[in-house]
Amino acid sequence: MHSKRKSNTTHSSPDAAGEMVVMQGRSLFRRWTGKLLMAVLALSLVAGTTTGVLWWRNTASDQPEVAFTIEGTKYTQDDIRTLIKYPVSVGVSEKDAAEQAYDMYKLEVAARKLDLSLNDSDLEKTRVLLFPDSKSMNEFNEWQKLTVRNQAFNAKMAGTNTQYPELSAKGYVYVFYFGNLIQTSSDYALANTGNETLIAQDKEYAKSQADKYYAMLKNGEISPEQAYKEITVDTRLGYHNQAGATLSRKVGGTATPFSAIPFEDMKLAAYDAAGKAGLNAVQVGRDYATETSKNRVNTYYYIIYITKAGNSECWEKLQQSADKLRVEYRGLE
Repeated sequence: MHSKRKSNTTHSSPDAAGEMVVMQGRSLFRRWTGKLLMAVLALSLVAGTTTGVLWWRNTASDQPEVAFTIEGTKYTQDDIRTLIKYPVSVGVSEKDAAEQAYDMYKLEVAARKLDLSLNDSDLEKTRVLLFPDSKSMNEFNEWQKLTVRNQAFNAKMAGTNTQYPELSAKGYVYVFYFGNLIQTSSDYALANTGNETLIAQDKEYAKSQADKYYAMLKNGEISPEQAYKEITVDTRLGYHNQAGATLSRKVGGTATPFSAIPFEDMKLAAYDAAGKAGLNAVQVGRDYATETSKNRVNTYYYIIYITKAGNSECWEKLQQSADKLRVEYRGLE
């Protein structure tokens, strides 16, 4: 006997089947429409963001890039690049020239805050010193004019330049040279150059004389002028052991300017000492042994005796004013 299996299949009417298709279609449409709306919204957001970025970039590019700001005044990179064309053309790096411009502008602003000013005579003195072949400031580019103004302030305020003998520091640099058998040039060298025994003897003599004169000056046993006279006639302490070839100098006032002091070590030490009168300790100095040497070697002892301090008080006030300025430095990019 065969039994009838009950079917689990539901038989729908044509209308019911059509309604199901419609419902499924509506569901698919809703899902597809939702995705489409999300995609459109995402594209709108991206487009809006892109537009915003492009607008920001375009707006930013319309604004000049600032190299530095001093007391609210902005100096643009374009202006600074135009200003420094001259130093760059003669080998100064763009970075160094921009930093120099920043320092010089700072000094001018600091001077104005202290009501310090330069007159035509100040500028003329400096112009002649820096550019002796020039005829007037009118022929200078902006960098040269800025340099003249800055150096005029330096000379007038620091008091280490013969432009202002009434303000300048004065004194002596005593040199006890022992480099005659150490230093040579392409066209001159003494006999026995490089002889270590003789070099040691020269060095020992120079040190003994430096110590002797330092003690005499400190104890008031000799005047600065008399010490200068004695040291400068000692041929063993002079260049190439020749009479009159002394490396010692009277400095300041109407004598040798501080900028013309021989040997870089001694020159820098003299600038540092210029603000205070008095006797400075014996120091050893270095110089290059040959024209092609890369490193400097000890070649002399020296003593700096400042008999009259420079106009350092005004200079210190100027530096303090510069340090207090509201500044921001970005440089060139």
